[in-house]
Amino acid sequence: MLLEAVACGVPIVASRTAGSAAEIIGDDRYGLLVDPGDAEEMAAAILKQIGADAVLPRDRARDYDRKATLAAYANLVAGMTAR
Repeated sequence: MLLEAVACGVPIVASRTAGSAAEIIGDDRYGLLVDPGDAEEMAAAILKQIGADAVLPRDRARDYDRKATLAAYANLVAGMTAR
């Protein structure tokens, strides 16, 4: 669901412990990360994301399109076979 939200360009608030959310959000560059169980931090992040100074994912979805993903995989495989 996180990548779908990124692709739609909507403001994002995600838990730091939710899978690869930290990698996708990029240290709060494309959305906001909060500690799970910290209701005050979650509330503050939501208020920021519905306000005028929301942190948007911009073009982050391009990093996860099919062409970029296949190229990254090919580089990974090439690096493994070069050893």
